[in-house]
Amino acid sequence: MKLREALQNWFRVNLQWLLISLLLAVAIWVVAVSQTDPIEQRVYSRPLSIEFRVDDNMIIEGEPSNSLAQVRLRAPLSEWEVLRADQIRVIADLRGIEEGTHRITLRGELEDGLRADLVSIDPSSVRVSVAQFASQRIPLEVQVTQEPPVGFFYPDLPNCGLSEVTARGVEGRLADLKAVARINLSDERNPGNRRINLIAVDAQERNVPGITLDPSQVTCEFEIRPNEGVSEISVLPDVSGFPPGGYIYEGYEIEPPTVLVAGSPSAIRALNGVVETETISLAGADSSFERTVAVQLPDGVSLDPPGQTVNVRIRIGTVTGSRQYEDIPIQVEGAPNGLEVTVLPDVVDVLVVGPQPFLQALSRDALRVSVEVSGLEPGTYQLDPSWSIIVQNLMEQFNGQTTTITIQPNEVNATVSGTPSPP
Repeated sequence: MKLREALQNWFRVNLQWLLISLLLAVAIWVVAVSQTDPIEQRVYSRPLSIEFRVDDNMIIEGEPSNSLAQVRLRAPLSEWEVLRADQIRVIADLRGIEEGTHRITLRGELEDGLRADLVSIDPSSVRVSVAQFASQRIPLEVQVTQEPPVGFFYPDLPNCGLSEVTARGVEGRLADLKAVARINLSDERNPGNRRINLIAVDAQERNVPGITLDPSQVTCEFEIRPNEGVSEISVLPDVSGFPPGGYIYEGYEIEPPTVLVAGSPSAIRALNGVVETETISLAGADSSFERTVAVQLPDGVSLDPPGQTVNVRIRIGTVTGSRQYEDIPIQVEGAPNGLEVTVLPDVVDVLVVGPQPFLQALSRDALRVSVEVSGLEPGTYQLDPSWSIIVQNLMEQFNGQTTTITIQPNEVNATVSGTPSPP
């Protein structure tokens, strides 16, 4: 009996110390963890999209007061370092509410296993309007917004393969609605097809927002034919002569590249699908130019519409050549008073590659080669000579041309001697 009482007394006394030791160990562990992986409270680095949840028979009407929200979290530093936006969701739950405008409190959801607590959401609520969702079949109408080019027509409206589509949206907006496929045929001269986006419009042809069409696109086929007795033929500029020496004819651009003609079938067949313009002379042309010219047609053939002209751009380029200028003297620049500068060699050869007209105009006297010695103490140096064109109008020509200039040798020895004069 005495032994039992002694054991009970021992447990009562030591149990207190055991509990105190356990609590102390836990406290030490918490302090250690908080120091190595401290808990931080902060706002997530970027706003998050609000997820709106609605019943299947309801739809959001218009724009909510906010579509983004910022969240403040409390989490260990290690979680902040790897936290991703897809681990946090901001939700506006609209399920079970009636039509109208409501103020909905936002709530947050964190990914399972994420060691974090959601502290706050800003804004804490959003204002949203919801309406009854409906769907119905509406007619599809094909509209040609621009006619084919002059001389062409479409015998029937383009065929888009459907007469109706499904419209979904706010119930009150579906009345007197239609889907339109608008097609521009202004550049079409042959049969073809095109993928067209559908648009929901009301009876006054005004676009109706917030309507989803299914399908949202259709493929429309169209038939394009030339007018009776009208043929389309290519236009070729009649270019004569040659540019001056050093220049070359590089080609042309013509707009429009084809014209429509009407008249005698035999006379049109004799053209072999090509008609020429008035003659365009290249004599004296030293740059590209444009001309508006008439089309030359044989008797019995006329333009449709009459009097049409074409614009022709003639491209003129330059012939590339080379020219070497020998024994061009080297000029010394920047030598202080009292110093003598000797350059060896004192002449260089200059090779110029560029347009022939520029080479023909560039004389020896227009080229200058020099070395810069300002700031050099007495001694011997290896310097790179530089070139310049000292005739102003030639320099302007050079700046607009693809030209290279090479100096040989590309290094010279310059010996600076003497004593500079005091300033």
